[in-house]
Amino acid sequence: MNELDELLQERLAKLEAGEPLTTAWEDLPEETAVALTLAAELQQLELPEPDETAVVAQRAAVLRAAQQQAAAQPNGAPAATGWLNAFWAWWRGHQVIAWSAAAVATILLLFMVGRLFNKDTDSAPTVAEPEDVRPAESDEPDGPSLLDRLLGRDEEDAETPTEETPAETEVAVAPETDPGFQTFLPFLSESLAVGPQTAVLGDLQGVVSVQQPDGSWTQVSTLSSVAAGSRVRTGELSKASLTFYDGSVAKLGPDSEISIETLDAQRPEAGFRTVVLTQWRGDSTHDVQFRNDGGSRYEVKSPSGTGIARGTTFLVSVLPDLTSRYTVLKGRVDVTSINVTVSVLAGQLSTIGVNLPPSDPVFQVTGEGEVTAVGETWTIGGQTFATDDQTIIVGNPQVGDWVTVLGHLLDDGTKVADQIVLVREVPENGFALTAVVIEMGADEWQLGDLVVLLDEDTVVDPDIELDDWVRVVGVVQPDGSLLARQIQRVVPDTDPFEFTGVVQ
Repeated sequence: MNELDELLQERLAKLEAGEPLTTAWEDLPEETAVALTLAAELQQLELPEPDETAVVAQRAAVLRAAQQQAAAQPNGAPAATGWLNAFWAWWRGHQVIAWSAAAVATILLLFMVGRLFNKDTDSAPTVAEPEDVRPAESDEPDGPSLLDRLLGRDEEDAETPTEETPAETEVAVAPETDPGFQTFLPFLSESLAVGPQTAVLGDLQGVVSVQQPDGSWTQVSTLSSVAAGSRVRTGELSKASLTFYDGSVAKLGPDSEISIETLDAQRPEAGFRTVVLTQWRGDSTHDVQFRNDGGSRYEVKSPSGTGIARGTTFLVSVLPDLTSRYTVLKGRVDVTSINVTVSVLAGQLSTIGVNLPPSDPVFQVTGEGEVTAVGETWTIGGQTFATDDQTIIVGNPQVGDWVTVLGHLLDDGTKVADQIVLVREVPENGFALTAVVIEMGADEWQLGDLVVLLDEDTVVDPDIELDDWVRVVGVVQPDGSLLARQIQRVVPDTDPFEFTGVVQ
């Protein structure tokens, strides 16, 4: 049965179920809609009531005609009207069925005529143009049509193709000419090997390299797969990430290096997760998927200790002197060195010196703001931070610059800066000058021909005396006055006066 036959059968069933013709014929092809309309009209016809008087008269006439025809035939000739009498007798006894069969036969006759007409109009060959080459469509139905089945043709006969002459099977095709273009199919890159024993190296920025088995380093610029035994490093202003099969992620900061010691990151439904990394230098952030199975392990080793995550987010920093710092943002990390373990909770950090046990966890402090004082003690955003030999300063920030600070609190409340990073240099309203000291006061100094103001945040070199050369860094205030942030004594090697900035 082809699509049109199936569609007609579906809509006929809707008509018999009581659906109006106006909705049943929506979206139908024209020839199918005509057949459906005819069927609906036939349903509205009233079947004639049999007239017993007429039936008796017709039967008597038929019998007389039969007797006359039999008398006219030679003796011994078989009667040819036996089947007619039998049919007529059946008709009289089953008039409702007979009239319904006649109606269906009429519908099929009209439908067959319409199909033949459409087939003739659709049989014109279509030549495909070079710009839109497409295969010639066949008019053969997918199976025996409704008409074939009603006429007694079975599906096997309908599907069996008949022999056709070459002229009958000829299909119009496009001429074999150059279409004027060529098709380019790019080669697909080899898919990444992804699984519990691999990690995807991505989020690449700057210079990222992977160490080969022979010890050489190869720079990577696209997504790559790494496995246990691999070593990854980043250059300056570079970063990368390692995404493990269970969803955990390790992000490497600039100038960092990390190696994969053990890798079997099974998902919860498949088994335990085992990830062991060693960080040799730099900074990394680890977002570890929580596992409550008692057998999974996510460990980050360092030259001075190790930290085992318990479903958490934490930072690891390895300083140039190989001191390690574990900072926990969420969850818990057990930090161990020389058989001493401390539990670091969210908001805390622990520092491990070489051949030393981990420090007791202390609370982390962070901030961002303008630098108003530098030295052993820095003033950043109005907050005072002490520094020590483990404080990392990135970008050489000066007074007036904007920085971020990461530190920790001591038991006495002192804030210690662990890392200070330059965000942007002195703003546009800053100034820097080198001049000789003419006069020194508590609130202002005379430097050459300029007056520079001081306040409680101004850092002054205590060795400065009159007639010394000094370098001053500060800001130009809204009223045009110069406010010094830092005054340092220098040895003059240039002209007696130098000024950089905006003077109003």
